[in-house]
Amino acid sequence: MARELLKLIKENTSIDWTKKADIQAKLRVKVKRLLKKYKYPPDLEDKAIDTVITQAKLKSEELAREM
Repeated sequence: MARELLKLIKENTSIDWTKKADIQAKLRVKVKRLLKKYKYPPDLEDKAIDTVITQAKLKSEELAREM
């Protein structure tokens, strides 16, 4: 699941994705689908999605600073 999640994030983010709500919304939907695929508990989905988006934002900021 982690590998698929990382691939999904890499494929669905762009340079300014953190500032565009539509891109973030699409990413949220795709993460939610992935969680359902692996039968992730529905009551924990929202927190997991928020965590994934937050971590992806932090990682993209880190990569931007390295450039």
